[in-house]
Amino acid sequence: MSEVVSLAFQACREQRILRITYVTGEGNKTVRDIDVYWVDHCHLDAVCRLRKDLRHFRMDRIHAAELLPETFERDPELAVLLKYGGLAAPREGIPKLPGPRRPLAGAPREEKV
Repeated sequence: MSEVVSLAFQACREQRILRITYVTGEGNKTVRDIDVYWVDHCHLDAVCRLRKDLRHFRMDRIHAAELLPETFERDPELAVLLKYGGLAAPREGIPKLPGPRRPLAGAPREEKV
């Protein structure tokens, strides 16, 4: 299984499509091409190209993985959503943003009327 985890991390880092052989809870085996967005050692969140939707995969149910040469373009909004609120994301919650920011030097300022 460590090879599967390693390939999943590589697919996420390089934005390459990962082909997995996945066994469902009912024992059905499927082959899926996925765009990996989030990985830890137990789970991964990805966009499944077969279902055209976000899916959550358990690592212990992935029986084989192959890194494909094709790449995908990561959707930045989905990446943020998964990082802070996805199924495999840590449950610490979204960090608080810093207080008011100063305008950039030379930027037009909002005038009070």
